[in-house]
Amino acid sequence: MNYYFPVMAGTRDRRSISYFVSSRNGESYPWPEGSWIPSKELIYMAYQDVPTFSNDVRKELPKVILVVRPKVEELPDVIGQFSFNPAASPPLLRRPLVELIQRDYPGCCEFIQAGKIWDDVFKRELDGSQYFFSNVVKTIDSWDPDLSDVRQLSRKDGSVYFALAGSGVLNAEAVNGAHIWRDAKTMHVLCSEEFREKAEAVGASNMHFYRVDVSA
Repeated sequence: MNYYFPVMAGTRDRRSISYFVSSRNGESYPWPEGSWIPSKELIYMAYQDVPTFSNDVRKELPKVILVVRPKVEELPDVIGQFSFNPAASPPLLRRPLVELIQRDYPGCCEFIQAGKIWDDVFKRELDGSQYFFSNVVKTIDSWDPDLSDVRQLSRKDGSVYFALAGSGVLNAEAVNGAHIWRDAKTMHVLCSEEFREKAEAVGASNMHFYRVDVSA
């Protein structure tokens, strides 16, 4: 079985884009005084052993405007990408890919339906109901400790986190039977060959799969 980092396609696909959040069409700053600001409210996820959306995030995130600046009119199935930083903006997945994950890999991810999407290039409002903020909640201690350089680091506040130096090697026994998960220490999102094939079958444009080595 092959395994991968699912990352943004970038220059491999002209549809490849990310997004930023706004309180008004096309404007990222300033936010009105007293506003709920996602970039501040998502920080707590970086301190969780299993990063999950809070009740406040579930309530407030669908209310913000998502601004995209595409190169072409057709939007991809994935806007943004999964990050090893849980506090980063979560990617937006289109409904067919979300339904695939919910059906075939239940309990691996959590989703919040998006609200308004504003295209700042073609000046149009898009149907956000077809996209979902997505977070991988299944965790596995997946790096082979003898073949991967996982380092414990400290933040300014004294809390600790783990970082992967280099590309790492997965522990074949630990990830056997897993298809999409977040590493329990470094927080990288990884997936299997099966997930890649199914995602590509439903048209997961803007996803590129970078192969990861696996122990013998």
